[in-house]
Amino acid sequence: MTRTPDPIITNDFPVNLAVAARPAKLLACVRQVLPLPFYELPTTGQMRGDPVQFHPHKEDGLGTDADWDKWGEIDPYFGVLSSDEYRTENLNAESEAKFFRSGEEYIGQTLDEIRSHLDKNYHPERSLDFGCGVGRLLIPLAGLSKEAIGVDVSDHMLAEASSNCQKRNIQNVSLIKSDDDLTKLTGTFDLIHSFIVLPHIPEERGLALIEAMLRHLGPGGVVAIHFFYRCDAPKATRALVKLRYALPIANYARNLIRGRPMREPAMQLHTYDLEAVISLLSGAGVSSIYLRPYSEQGFQSVALYGQKSDATAPK
Repeated sequence: MTRTPDPIITNDFPVNLAVAARPAKLLACVRQVLPLPFYELPTTGQMRGDPVQFHPHKEDGLGTDADWDKWGEIDPYFGVLSSDEYRTENLNAESEAKFFRSGEEYIGQTLDEIRSHLDKNYHPERSLDFGCGVGRLLIPLAGLSKEAIGVDVSDHMLAEASSNCQKRNIQNVSLIKSDDDLTKLTGTFDLIHSFIVLPHIPEERGLALIEAMLRHLGPGGVVAIHFFYRCDAPKATRALVKLRYALPIANYARNLIRGRPMREPAMQLHTYDLEAVISLLSGAGVSSIYLRPYSEQGFQSVALYGQKSDATAPK
């Protein structure tokens, strides 16, 4: 599950989507301003907020797992943030400090968004970072929470995350190897978080993972996930990219042309149906949603923040 650089917030997004709303109202806004067929739900039952069921083939996306683990082995920090200053051969004390500082800043912004648009008194006690990589975002989450869980599919990334926590004497972090059903996760979380991870997972598999994560969202808990919803590249370009994902020799040729190591893994990028994601959240009891738009390298994306109804709140 490889990652792209931090996105830049822009204004080229339907303004009436960048507001907090209940899922049903938000879906109506989506249908008004975003072109079909990108955002059609298969059944009216799902429009009412019934859970969407996804059953991906177990082999789907396993190439991305192998690619991500390879990045963890050869170039873990570049795999997380794709800037040359984070290449293994370029990494030094200054660039590493900048790398982790960017994580602290992003988590600070995430908490600001949640408190500004969903819950002004929000404070997570148990947090999950899905696709934690080397711990860039997990480490600041640990500073905000009594317990923080990092999940990743790469053994190499988990080993680096463990080392980074030990260097900082962080003792409230647990690291878990991911699988498609998240079978090793236990209990519920006040915050379920994933940033620049889902775009690198094929949509059907990613939707199933979102559904699995949501089963662990506690009452009053917040989900904060980032994903692409549209690719603006020409169809011919997209076809060539898919060919590179499917045929390693095509990726080798591209790497050689660009002066990169021939066997450097591809960083796959995938888009998601925005309505399907919102419907999943609604089916899991998320009652308020806020969308923050981004535009990045030919893709349109959102950071989606949603809060589950608090069953203990007075009626």
